[in-house]
Amino acid sequence: MYAVTPDQMAALDKEAINSYKIPGIILMENAAIKGWDCLKAYFKYWHKARYSIVCGGGNNGGDGFVVARLISRMGLPVNVFSLRPRETFKGDALTNLNILHKLDIPVFYCHDETLWEKNRDIIKDSDIIIDAIFGTGLNSLVKGLFYNAIEYLNNLVKPIFSLDIPSGVDGATGKIMGISIRAVATVTFGLPKTGLLLFPGADMAGDLTCVDIGIPEKAVTDLKPVIKIISPKELTKVIIPRSRDAHKGTFGHLLIIGGGPGKTGAPAMTALGAMKVGTGLVTAGIPDSLHHIMETKLTEAMTVSLSETHEGFIADQDEELIKNILLKKNAVVIGPGLGTAAETGSFVRRLVMNLKKPILIDADALNLLSKDISCLVKSAGPRILTPHPGEMARLSGTDIRDIESDRIGNAMLFAKKYNVFVILKGARSVVAFPSGRIFINPYAGAPMASGGMGDVLSGIIGGFLAQGYGPETACLLGVYIHGLACEILTEQDKTQNISRYLTEQPLFLPANRNQKTGVLATELAMALPLAMDKLRE
Repeated sequence: MYAVTPDQMAALDKEAINSYKIPGIILMENAAIKGWDCLKAYFKYWHKARYSIVCGGGNNGGDGFVVARLISRMGLPVNVFSLRPRETFKGDALTNLNILHKLDIPVFYCHDETLWEKNRDIIKDSDIIIDAIFGTGLNSLVKGLFYNAIEYLNNLVKPIFSLDIPSGVDGATGKIMGISIRAVATVTFGLPKTGLLLFPGADMAGDLTCVDIGIPEKAVTDLKPVIKIISPKELTKVIIPRSRDAHKGTFGHLLIIGGGPGKTGAPAMTALGAMKVGTGLVTAGIPDSLHHIMETKLTEAMTVSLSETHEGFIADQDEELIKNILLKKNAVVIGPGLGTAAETGSFVRRLVMNLKKPILIDADALNLLSKDISCLVKSAGPRILTPHPGEMARLSGTDIRDIESDRIGNAMLFAKKYNVFVILKGARSVVAFPSGRIFINPYAGAPMASGGMGDVLSGIIGGFLAQGYGPETACLLGVYIHGLACEILTEQDKTQNISRYLTEQPLFLPANRNQKTGVLATELAMALPLAMDKLRE
């Protein structure tokens, strides 16, 4: 499924109305009907509930007016609270507001602080609150009456169901515009908005549902959106079948270069990740003095000794030696536990620039590249970078706050500028291709916030590269399997729900409220075969 920015969604609405002659009031009606259907699917007690709908101006308020009519038609109690005066409404929203008055559905106009404080306590008697204050067009900080209203609603500690987007969330970046509704669930219309997929907006949205409101598929195709949510259905189409008469040589040979004093665990976890996704052979290239340690740590994987600096980190290697080590290797992962010695940096940059085979660059190798990133432009083969926000900031010459303020934009810009594949790690990792295409991983598990998870991810993706997957598929399959393994491990497997949007059923992207701690990276690696089996199913 594609994801769009608010501007793109507005363009689609306009195209549907102007070019396809679908009246805006029909789109509004469709949105409200689908939204009401999703609310009923979400709350088992919907038929016994008392409702309050808090509306702002514009079409989001109009959606709320239609939902109020649908609720009233079921014989259920509903009150509407408008944070705008009646005379400011126009178009389709005004039409639906007028219908409420004709039907004698209670509408309380609370467009100043006095009126709001006079009427707001009526909301306390509600069982479910519906948020229709701001749509996706919000582009300034929430202030004054709107700020106070959102704060009041959140403090009631009652379930809030948001229409299109939790009011106060930036629909493009997920940034909180001063304050935001904290919804238990959100139904978004047409296509998912990027701000609902990225944090902190995703956290405010709760369980996310996307519904079709009648935007023509051709209009979406013509828009040429570049952002997609990684889909399990699409991934199953690209998994390479494993022949029953295959042998270890069939599934590639991965070389991992890393390790240093106090950091032998990193390449070991990378090797484990690669082996657990079915890589035929794995070799770890490590500093000579640590060779005996790695021989003990690794059973199935092989090791090779590399010359080292006085401090025990990998030194700049002889070119002939490297050619011999790389012989018959299909892909390389460089960086886990590597250290940041200057001589190591020379080796990394030379390898990145000259090796024609695919390389995944992670951890300390990224920090070394950030000191002279020009080698990426001249690199001889496909390069995948897997930075966390701090590493991305160093590579981009900025700070973490700038990176996090626009994860999609920063990843896309870097990938296109340096002709590389970028996986900007974090909750809902962003995968950027040099072509400009962007993918968002649906998983966002708090249990993954522990050391070594990134090392396992590098091994997974490196293993897929070695097995013959192209860099695009290796990236997408890698981040998805990594997240799915965590879900399986913590017994919170939401794959069924995540894929339900493919059949146009609600709750396609559930909020992961699992707060389990103590999940180890090595434990996650052990769940990878189960994740692969789950995806093949």
